[in-house]
Amino acid sequence: MIQKLKEYQVVFNNALASDMWNSIALIHSKVNTISEIQERYHRDDESDKVIDWLAKWSGGYQAKNDQIKKTKVEDTGGWFLQLPELQGFMQRGNNEYRLLWCHGLPGAGKSHLACYVIETLEETFKNDPSSAVLYWYFDYRHPQERTLILSSFLMQLIGQIQTLPTTIVELYENKGRGRGKDTGPDTSALMREIDALLSKFQQSFVVLDAMDECIGSSQNEALEIVNHLQNIGARILITSRQTDPEKTFSGWIPVEIKAHAEDIRRLVDDNLAKGRYKVMQSDELREEVIETIVSKADGMCVVLLYLKSLS
Repeated sequence: MIQKLKEYQVVFNNALASDMWNSIALIHSKVNTISEIQERYHRDDESDKVIDWLAKWSGGYQAKNDQIKKTKVEDTGGWFLQLPELQGFMQRGNNEYRLLWCHGLPGAGKSHLACYVIETLEETFKNDPSSAVLYWYFDYRHPQERTLILSSFLMQLIGQIQTLPTTIVELYENKGRGRGKDTGPDTSALMREIDALLSKFQQSFVVLDAMDECIGSSQNEALEIVNHLQNIGARILITSRQTDPEKTFSGWIPVEIKAHAEDIRRLVDDNLAKGRYKVMQSDELREEVIETIVSKADGMCVVLLYLKSLS
């Protein structure tokens, strides 16, 4: 009986050790969402308040990303990552592809490809403490204030380090507590914190989607941020309808985005399998519909919106 208890004790201790190491791995891994960041730093009231305050000013950066992820069809977008420009962009030590300007017509699938790049970068470097990944989706329906963009970048960086810097706590104490109306963090202070955190990484990636939707005064502010990040060595991928950023940036490399025929095929097939189209039993008719749509798509996925509207 005593021997049995000892055996059980060994099993229990092993399980406990395994659970402990799993917890340690979780603590030291990177996290991407605001809720995960809040959970990581929920160790004391002070850290919790700082994260909650900063999250309020971060523009809900992950909402658009999550929304696009939900609509992604399996095995699409892979061709984009196989382009030499994208391969060079993600290759450590390759300084040739530091700014990719990925342009395409409306409906070409730019946001989905941007999301795919973000997802791939996060997965590739999730256990790499020397690499940082940041992103932002511009949207003409929502003014893109510099504070929102920089706060979101800072939140994302906080999720990729292990200790909340005291300077960020001080930022909260100076701007977010008991000083009258909370006007949010100072943009110059945010930029200093971002610079300080980025300096801890050997390489950093920034993905900015739909730059053309950043208009008015917000556009100048966004361009200043991009130029600053470029100057400190970040690798930047931008999607836009514009074919040419003109003299806005230096050293940019153009990448044309057109919906890939095989992607369109998979997307159409996926749509035909849903809604009213799922009654289409004839494989021959199904294939004819797919081929017709693919041939008429002309490098755009916008035709799929019509299919969805009829579903």
